[in-house]
Amino acid sequence: MLAMKVETSRIPKIGTWTPIFQKQLLAGEISSYQREKRYLTKLNEAVWVLLSVSLIRDAAGQPLRLIGQVQDVSKRKRAEAELAQTTGSCLRLAPRRHGGDRHQRAAQRRQRAQQRQTSPRIWSPTA
Repeated sequence: MLAMKVETSRIPKIGTWTPIFQKQLLAGEISSYQREKRYLTKLNEAVWVLLSVSLIRDAAGQPLRLIGQVQDVSKRKRAEAELAQTTGSCLRLAPRRHGGDRHQRAAQRRQRAQQRQTSPRIWSPTA
């Protein structure tokens, strides 16, 4: 990963925001940015990194250099994916808090529909 160029190792359609952030840095709209990016190794394995970039300016306020830091966050991304998968399966098993299970909600809908049919309807023409 250290010998790979950032632009050539990027997965297509993943890193399209970087030039926008760099333009904002140079224009003085932002002083730094962070974003997560995914790279591929030679073995076609995905590596997630947190890219942090800051712009250093000279005394006159002119851009001097960009400083970047890359941190491997692959373990965190895998843990987040596992947690999302576990949480999703738990939510599917748990009854919904906003009205019980689907059979109970269906019975409530039927009951409301019957009440609407049996209640008298009052109609009055508008003037």
